[in-house]
Amino acid sequence: MRLVASIAPWLPWIKGILPHSVLLGGKAAELYYFSILEKPAPSLLVKETIFGMERGGKSLKAFHHHLVHQGFQRKMVMASLRGKPIPLYHREDLGFLEFRCPDKGTLKNPYLEGLSAIPDPWVNLLLEDPHVVELKYVGQRYSVRIPQTGRFILVNGLQIRTHKKSSLEAQYHASQCLVLILYLLVLHEELREETLNDLIQVKPASLIREFQQNLKENGPGTAVWEGAQKFFLELFPQVKMVQLTSWYWKFLPSLSKVLIEQKSGG
Repeated sequence: MRLVASIAPWLPWIKGILPHSVLLGGKAAELYYFSILEKPAPSLLVKETIFGMERGGKSLKAFHHHLVHQGFQRKMVMASLRGKPIPLYHREDLGFLEFRCPDKGTLKNPYLEGLSAIPDPWVNLLLEDPHVVELKYVGQRYSVRIPQTGRFILVNGLQIRTHKKSSLEAQYHASQCLVLILYLLVLHEELREETLNDLIQVKPASLIREFQQNLKENGPGTAVWEGAQKFFLELFPQVKMVQLTSWYWKFLPSLSKVLIEQKSGG
């Protein structure tokens, strides 16, 4: 169990960025344990540190200079899923730092000047009404923002879609997204309720239907499910596989209820 959040060692170096950003990815998943469940988090082996911001580029050039002053270097790293290099910040003792901003459509490389960031179509959803987590590290207190639980689960659910010709990298990515969903929802009724209540507020409803369809197509017996199940059972060796399948068959109807409540204006 992790008694200190894995984002904690980063906080003294990026504290000026925290009020303008939202923590994403696996390091955000840990904070739902610390904040909503109020208990230590099972350790996720997460390499990436990812923040979402409303914009990057020239307007946030001061943040770029701040990171460089703190010893970070901007690097272009090949991303196999995107098929092209992406801009990241790196510091030897901390690792890679990635910023994601709303997709600007037809603009080419919109965030390579100033603060380097990666356009992402889901960031707007994750930035909506974030939840604040208070963390203490080396005697200092920090406020870290993470997405609302339902939006975090939804965005990961929208990325578990695969098809027959999906590459191994794409299947692995989908499994990792599904692992984050299982990590939060299988064992914790509080987080399931929080997620479903939040999803009722998310529009359009087609996003919920797409999430539900992705789960149907990547359930027990599929490559994505088997990969996610393996990761999950390594994190929670006391859990039986039947608990995962039981959660799965209960959660699908719960999403149907969300769609009904949305339609009725509940």
